[in-house]
Amino acid sequence: MSKARNGSGISLFRPLLIAALPLIAALPAQATPAGAGEQIAAAVEQQLHQQVQRWQRDQPGRWLPTSITVVLPRGVKRLSPCDRELAVDGNANGFPGGQQQRQVSCPTPAWSLFVRAKVVMTASVPVARQKLVADQPISANQLTWQQHQFRQRDRATLMTLDAIDGLRPKRSIRAGDPIRAGQLQSPLWVEKGQEVIIEATDGSFVATTKGVALAEGSQGEAIRVRNLSSGKQVSAYVVAPGRVKTNF
Repeated sequence: MSKARNGSGISLFRPLLIAALPLIAALPAQATPAGAGEQIAAAVEQQLHQQVQRWQRDQPGRWLPTSITVVLPRGVKRLSPCDRELAVDGNANGFPGGQQQRQVSCPTPAWSLFVRAKVVMTASVPVARQKLVADQPISANQLTWQQHQFRQRDRATLMTLDAIDGLRPKRSIRAGDPIRAGQLQSPLWVEKGQEVIIEATDGSFVATTKGVALAEGSQGEAIRVRNLSSGKQVSAYVVAPGRVKTNF
């Protein structure tokens, strides 16, 4: 009789235990606290990602996804996990591409270290189809699009055709090279020897006459012109193609 009760008890208990197993398995496992290395990598990557987003927002263009690789120093394994939010400092408002370095600090327990990261920023940018000659206006059909990986020297790269069209290279630009703002100058609005309209003002009074430019000039530049009526030479500012302005 005793064996029968024991057997009956075991046979009744087993189905209950098996039925309870799915409920136990369904309970969420407790998250293992992140180590210091994981905390550091996540904090640096987040800061760099936000900085890249801000920089690219200020430089609209055909941006491709950015790659961020954080390189942890060897000593990070000896650090205890941080109990507070990590502070990440360094170059927060500068160019975020290429090789970067950040100082990461923990208030509790107190520790601080420098971490390096590589940020690969890539965009499709206008480049020269063929060599662009110095002082010759650039037209859109002289340009094509090409993927380019940004480095520190590329921070002033022009991202749109409109930003380049009509400007002149200060020096020749090789085919396939991205074009930077510092390589270009404004188009000539007045050529040397060109007949121009001289606009002379005195308060609200405005008079115009014809003249000849004695030098070439771009928008806003001061050049010497000769008044064809009086023969006098005056200094005037280039205000439009073929038009200069001076005061009485």
